[in-house]
Amino acid sequence: MNLAPSETELTIDLNHTKGKGPSDICRDLIAKGVSPETEVKFYRDSTLCFLKPTTIGAWAGMRPIESQDGRPMRFVKV
Repeated sequence: MNLAPSETELTIDLNHTKGKGPSDICRDLIAKGVSPETEVKFYRDSTLCFLKPTTIGAWAGMRPIESQDGRPMRFVKV
């Protein structure tokens, strides 16, 4: 995945990430030199997965937590 230096938003289709989730993807992008301030939107095909666009840095600072009581998975800050 390559970004031009002027790009400030990134769109990622989670169907093509080899099983990696948003947090791991964003940590990899930062390690490759992408600005943590870059906004990212995650899709599955044409369906937006998360309603609010968030920065790569914010996603990199979260981890998923599976629910033990039947509620949906959630992301928490690390």
